[in-house]
Amino acid sequence: MDMDDIKAQVKAKLGQLRSKLNSVPILQKAEDKVKIPKEYLVLVGGSLLFFLFFFGIGAGSICSIVGFIYPAFKSFEAIESKNRSSDVQWLVYWVIYAFFSVIEKNESKIDAVLNKSKKTAAKAAQEMTKVVAEAKED
Repeated sequence: MDMDDIKAQVKAKLGQLRSKLNSVPILQKAEDKVKIPKEYLVLVGGSLLFFLFFFGIGAGSICSIVGFIYPAFKSFEAIESKNRSSDVQWLVYWVIYAFFSVIEKNESKIDAVLNKSKKTAAKAAQEMTKVVAEAKED
């Protein structure tokens, strides 16, 4: 297999990918704007995401974006719709999101309090054991 065969196979695969991506309008807009074929945009974007996930680079930021952008978009859709149950669903989501955000930001403080409480409880148990042992001796 020579280099020309490999180039032909790659070109054929890129053509197949392009035909599949033609049904995604946002990729056509991106291609028109940046003047880079959409199949290259998808390959570079996918490779970049794979690299970021594989090495854990920016995992917290990616998680925050996914946990915030999509729900924010859906919340605006819910507000504009007539369906009030979706408003309640997204309100509950944001309350839970805020709760966990506060917990996450103060995790070290909460952990310190729990560790101190655990040590205090262990000391109290030791003292109670001593008191019970002394009471049995009397």
